[in-house]
Amino acid sequence: MPWKVLPFQDRKRSEALCKYFKVHGSPNIIVLSSSGEVITSDGSLEFAIKYDLVLCLWPQGKSLFYSCQLRPDEFQWNRVHCDQCYMRPLVGIRYGCINRQCPFNFCKKCTDTIKHEHPLVEYLIPKRQYSMNEFFAFVPYLLSSNKQEQIKTEILWKGEAKAIGFYFLTYRYSFNCNLTQKLIQYYKATQSTINSFPIVIITYDIDQQLPVEYWSDIPWLIIPSDYYRLFYAYFTPHECPALIVMSIDGKVLTHIGHHDILRQGSEAIRCWSRGEKVTVFTPNDYVWQHVSCNICNMIPLIGKRYHCSTCEDYDLFFACQSKGHEHLLELM
Repeated sequence: MPWKVLPFQDRKRSEALCKYFKVHGSPNIIVLSSSGEVITSDGSLEFAIKYDLVLCLWPQGKSLFYSCQLRPDEFQWNRVHCDQCYMRPLVGIRYGCINRQCPFNFCKKCTDTIKHEHPLVEYLIPKRQYSMNEFFAFVPYLLSSNKQEQIKTEILWKGEAKAIGFYFLTYRYSFNCNLTQKLIQYYKATQSTINSFPIVIITYDIDQQLPVEYWSDIPWLIIPSDYYRLFYAYFTPHECPALIVMSIDGKVLTHIGHHDILRQGSEAIRCWSRGEKVTVFTPNDYVWQHVSCNICNMIPLIGKRYHCSTCEDYDLFFACQSKGHEHLLELM
């Protein structure tokens, strides 16, 4: 390596630098000017995107990414950049490629000037309420559980349904996990006694040849995996598998339906089928598996959980959130 290195024994200095520059992972490149001003804290990403260009920009005190002033009516897409003009974070309307092998994002201005090889779709704004027609406008069809039949999306809300479940899965292990099996069990047990409560599977299924046995017992429809990123960006599930429930008028009833299923079983499904939220009795009802507090290191985090959507993977226990944080914290 042609660079100087901090002595391995000087751990305190290394830890202090990580804390000062808010480095949460490695490798990471922080670029400073000769005066100590931060040129970019996203050096690793800039280098990965345009290594030849950034090696010319950095010595000039310039960054590949630039930022825009956020207007009151605009949404800021944290940790997302425009792949044409390199605005980061991307501000305003966000367009993405629906081809799952082509993870490009573009701002509104750039979509008016570029020609992309695949269709581009406008992303839904998180927390904004949409009608079901608007919400599913970019999804041309749903798939049956055997992936052989294409079904119109409006089947989800045209009947007596008052809510829809969105079940995020990741690859094969999610199909056989305890949560999925319990959800299938409780779902089938309640179907004859409740209003229609459709659930759709959202999965980034890279393996197109997923064996039929993984799907044979699943009683739900599937959103084509090309649209996974769009739903993930709207709901931003912090666990997987995750069940998110939305009423037919576009209001999110819960982001943590998977916890409700594990604790209240069939009763949770009955509540959602009526378009109602599941009653939470005490904050300690929820155990956030695979989530830890970034201050006290409690794992799993139990009770009220506060999440920072600006930082990456930053969560706090309710007692720790009172100590403050530089960004807005959201009660999950």
